[in-house]
Amino acid sequence: MGTNASGLSDPSKQLATQWGIDPNMLTGGVSYGSGDDDMRVFKGTSRRPTVVTKKTGGKANVIDPKTGAIGEVEGWSSGYGPEEEQDETDTVGNFKKEYYRKPPGELGQLKRRLWEAGMYDASVNWEDIRQNDYDDDTRDAWGRALGRAAAFYDAGRKLTVDEVIEMARQDAMTEEERLSGKRSTTSGPPRDRLSVRLTHPDDIKTEAMKVSAKILGRGWSEDQLNRFVATFQSMERAAQAQQYGATGEAGGTYTAAPDMATAAENEARRQDPVAAGATDYVGAYNMILEAFQTLGAGATG
Repeated sequence: MGTNASGLSDPSKQLATQWGIDPNMLTGGVSYGSGDDDMRVFKGTSRRPTVVTKKTGGKANVIDPKTGAIGEVEGWSSGYGPEEEQDETDTVGNFKKEYYRKPPGELGQLKRRLWEAGMYDASVNWEDIRQNDYDDDTRDAWGRALGRAAAFYDAGRKLTVDEVIEMARQDAMTEEERLSGKRSTTSGPPRDRLSVRLTHPDDIKTEAMKVSAKILGRGWSEDQLNRFVATFQSMERAAQAQQYGATGEAGGTYTAAPDMATAAENEARRQDPVAAGATDYVGAYNMILEAFQTLGAGATG
């Protein structure tokens, strides 16, 4: 029983297609945490000729379509066919290294774009950013932009990291904030008032894009992502307000905000239970087929 590039068996791939699910989204789940450095970031597309082989009566040098190696093979010949468009990608881990490869004179422009896109923590004002230094705040902001670009590509949306940054710049902050170099959210309240810590919107969107692709077989739209950010941050506000009220002299208990991935999965299932059920069904079907294949191999071994 064969498997395709997505990791699904051929029958499961056919079943997924029948349900209208992109088989490439059903890879057994996106890795989280340190594995995110292995995710792919879209760089652009290129056109390359395909390699065509055909059977002949003599010897010929044949080009291996996978490795590009040339070898003499009896009875075959090869040549180039029509060009095909191919995605050019690289890993998040390799893209992270690009930050330290940039000349100091180019850092200022990158930092400004990241800041206007809201990729820095809300506590960072423009005047706090050291222009020609490889500081940790910018490293984290660059990683945040890469993570979001990788999540889009994993969900089937081909956006370069520059396009992701530009898209975020459209509504990340007001014109007044851009001109003043200060975020309105950083003017903190007096000490005796509640100070709420919210997860960065782009971190929420990145996680939500991964989870929606895994559960529904497709990533959420930008509008759906923005709505989930508002929903999840409202949960964080409510949990921290409850915690604040429970930490007086009398003490008390409070319920923490839900895990972000769990909240995203619950929301994805609530919004589209049919697609979520179909994805579950295809995944379970593939597991059953693999189990039977394993049993069959053991019986014949």
